[in-house]
Amino acid sequence: MPCFLYLYRALALSILLIASCLYNEPAIAAGEMVLTAAALAEDETSKLGPGNPAAPDTKSIDNRPLRERTEFQDLYRLIVYGQASLRQVRMALKTEDVGELVNVIHALYSMRWHRGVNGLLQAMWRQRQDKYPDLPWQQLEKTPSRIALASTINRGKIFDTQEYKIFIRDHKYDEHEFNRAQVVIALGLNADPVDIDYLHEMADDDNVYVSQSAVTALAIMNHVRARDSLIKLANKYKDTQRGQLMIEILKKAYYVVPTDDPSQAIQPG
Repeated sequence: MPCFLYLYRALALSILLIASCLYNEPAIAAGEMVLTAAALAEDETSKLGPGNPAAPDTKSIDNRPLRERTEFQDLYRLIVYGQASLRQVRMALKTEDVGELVNVIHALYSMRWHRGVNGLLQAMWRQRQDKYPDLPWQQLEKTPSRIALASTINRGKIFDTQEYKIFIRDHKYDEHEFNRAQVVIALGLNADPVDIDYLHEMADDDNVYVSQSAVTALAIMNHVRARDSLIKLANKYKDTQRGQLMIEILKKAYYVVPTDDPSQAIQPG
């Protein structure tokens, strides 16, 4: 499987697990449907030419021994459900796979009540290698990890969040698709309507990976303008697999069937 598709599936599963834990039905639906989108992306990888390179240093190490993969998955689930100790969090963060690392950082939102985890997140953001020399700083310093950190801290804090939002939005047009996908997911989780036009633009993008991530973000937002944006896009692409995916997400995340006029969208039977 191409590297970006591995990361795409991993990100979708992360969204699905976190949403399930938080009982966020629109996000659960989005996570389920974006797994289907990954299959769609796999069919359309020919669109991802040299002008749309995969992000650097996003290699998969999915060929690890089964025991090692299982141990990481067990740690990850403990984090998602808020049951991990600080020691277990640090163990999970030691993964050298950037896709797994990004997902762990997103999942730490579920442990925002833990003082030690909050301190760890701030230390990673401030790049305090002196406090945690055992963490994979080479990966933590890369853009995907920094975007995930900004997103998680932003969602966990009540005030003084501008620093994190600015960092995320500064990468809206990053040349690497994995970074742009991280941005759209972060903005979807942030759920600020000011970003809906940008998410619409990315959902309409020719890059399948970024487009499907943006569709997911619009579903996660659970906002009427985000719903209307998806309806417009679903109508535009109604005779394609992309359009069918959008229709299914609208049914599951917003409980509507799109029509040409968003105001006339109806409840599915």
